[in-house]
Amino acid sequence: MDDQERLHRSLLMGEVLARTSRQYPERIALIEGDRKVTYSEYNRLVNRYANGLQNLGVKPGDHVAVWMYNSIELTALMFAITKAGATAVPLNFRYTAQDAAYVIDQSDAVAVAAGPEFTDLLAKIRQELPKVRSYILSAGSLGEGSLSLEALQQASDREPIHPVDMLDPAIILYTSGTTGQPKGAVLSHLAVVTNALTMPMVAGFRSGDVYLNAVPLFHVGFICFFLAHILVGGSVVIMRAFDPAGAARAIESHKVTTVWFVPTMAISFLSQEGFADYDFSSLRIWNSGGAILPTELRARIMRSFPKARINDVFGMTETASVTTLLPPEDGLRKTACVGLPIPTVEVRVVDEEDRDVPEGTPGEIAYRGPTIMTEYYKMPEATARAMRNGWFHAGDVVRQDEEGFVYVLDRKTDMIISGGENIYPREVEEVLFQHPAVLEVAVIGVADEHWGEAVKAVVALKPGQEASAEELISFCADRLARYKKPRSVEFVPALPRNASGKVLKTSLRQAFGAKAGY
Repeated sequence: MDDQERLHRSLLMGEVLARTSRQYPERIALIEGDRKVTYSEYNRLVNRYANGLQNLGVKPGDHVAVWMYNSIELTALMFAITKAGATAVPLNFRYTAQDAAYVIDQSDAVAVAAGPEFTDLLAKIRQELPKVRSYILSAGSLGEGSLSLEALQQASDREPIHPVDMLDPAIILYTSGTTGQPKGAVLSHLAVVTNALTMPMVAGFRSGDVYLNAVPLFHVGFICFFLAHILVGGSVVIMRAFDPAGAARAIESHKVTTVWFVPTMAISFLSQEGFADYDFSSLRIWNSGGAILPTELRARIMRSFPKARINDVFGMTETASVTTLLPPEDGLRKTACVGLPIPTVEVRVVDEEDRDVPEGTPGEIAYRGPTIMTEYYKMPEATARAMRNGWFHAGDVVRQDEEGFVYVLDRKTDMIISGGENIYPREVEEVLFQHPAVLEVAVIGVADEHWGEAVKAVVALKPGQEASAEELISFCADRLARYKKPRSVEFVPALPRNASGKVLKTSLRQAFGAKAGY
C-alpha cells in the first residue's frame, strides 16, 4: 500500500476536509462577513499553507502555534499544519504576552502564525522563544525569520502526502488554567475525527446545515462542532468574536440551522433588545455546552425556539470535547442532567479506590475510548494522576440513575465540606438560578472557624432587578437542606470567566474567601 492509498484509508483531520472538498467542491464551506469560500477553494488554500510550511522546513512531528482571532485563515492553518504532518497548537486570543510565551515554549513550537493583533506581543517575547525558527504574520514583521501569511500561500496547491498515523498527535489544546499553569492535552487524529464522526449521529447534524460559529476556535469546540459540520458538508459562518446582535443578524441573513452557545452567551442572546424582531425560523438545532445548562435557562430557550432541537452536551478538552449528550426528548424529565454517554465513550463512576459506586451514588467520572487524550504534553506526573488503570479520571463528581443518565454534581476540587457534610455547589446554584432576580451565580466554599467551610454565593442580578442577601438565603432555605443553604451572599456586576465561558472560581475565592485548608 503506497502513502496515498494509506492516506485515503485513514481517519486524519486534514483528510476530512479533502474528502468533503471532493464530494462538494462548489458548496460554500465558510462565510466570514461578506467573504464566502467554496470547499474546493478552501482545500486549495489549506494545501498552499501546508506546502508552504513544508517549504519552511516544518517536518512531521513538529509543533506549530497559531495565535489569531476567529477567521478563515485560522481554520485553514489548523488543517494545513496537520496536512503537513505537524501538530497544531492554537493559542487563546486573550493570552498576555507571558501566557503565550509559556505555551509556545512548553509546547516546543518551531513556528508561530499570528494575526495582526499579536505581532507587537510576539516582539516582546521573541527572546524567550529560542525554539521558534519561523514567524508567519498577517501584518508587520519581526525581522529575520519572519514572513507574511500571503507569502506562505504562494506554494503549490497540490494535496500534500505525508506519513502520518491515526494515533499521531493532531492538536495540543491547552486547558483553561483556572489553577496553576495550563496543561497541553495531546489529541490524536483518531480522537479528533472520531468525535467529529459521532456528533452528526447523536446531535442530528446533516449535510447542508449552516452552523454559526460564535465560540473561540482555539477551544475544543473546533473539534466538536466546526469539524463535524465540515465532515457532513455543512457551511460554517465564522464570527470573529461573539456579540448578541451580530449573532442574531447572522442567523437571520444566512439562514443558520445550527448554533452552539455556552449558557452565558445564551443569556446575552436571549436578553438583547429587539430579540423578537429577528427571523429565526431557519434554526433547527440549539447546542449548549461549555458549562452546565441551568434548568430555568433550558426552559427559556425552549419557549423562545419551540421547534428547535436542544442538545445539552458535556465534555472537556482532554476527551476531544463531547462525552455525554442530553437529547431534547429527555430535557424536561431529566432536569439538571447532562445525558447519556455518546457511543464512542465508555463511562464509569468510581470512588477514591477506583471501585465502581452503586447506582445513584456520587463518585468521580472516568472515561475510556478513542477520543481520550494521549497525554499532557511533557507532564508525566499529571498524566499519571489523570490516566489510571487505563481510564481518564476527569475530576467531575457525578451520579448515574437507573437508566444510565449522568448528573454532574460538581468539580471534585470545588466540593464544599461543611460540618462534615459534602455539599456540591451546582445543587445550590441550580436553586438560586430559579430566583427571578438572579442572572448569574457561582457558589464557593470559604473557610469558617466553626464549620470548617461555609457556603458563599456570588451573584449577578438581572438588569433592573433587586434582591437582598437575606432574601436569597431564605429562598434557598425553603428549597434545600439547611446545611446546604448559603451563609453569605456577595453581589457582583458579572462573574469572572475565561475565554471558554467557564467561571473562574479561583478568582472568586481570592476575592471573597479561600477554601479551608486541610
